[in-house]
Amino acid sequence: MRPRRWRFPGVLPVYPDFGGPHNGPRPKTLEPKYRHHKSSGQAYVVIDGKDVWLGQHGTAASRKKYFAVVSEWIARDRQGPPLVVDAAGPTPT
Repeated sequence: MRPRRWRFPGVLPVYPDFGGPHNGPRPKTLEPKYRHHKSSGQAYVVIDGKDVWLGQHGTAASRKKYFAVVSEWIARDRQGPPLVVDAAGPTPT
């Protein structure tokens, strides 16, 4: 059986159950996860595609740092770190 062709080339169908074309369902939480790097025993969180290392996994200090990092990220409206502009030009902090 041949695959069905779309009547309008270049226009993808919108599937209401899945949030749009090629999008998965909405994540259960919008907060990044506290993760465990098993080989090193360290805790980390992924913010804007970058790993932020928090210290030894499961300790109160790493949880405290996790909540500080995530709350700062939420306060920045879920954006990356601000750019610092000086005479040399913009550089990320």
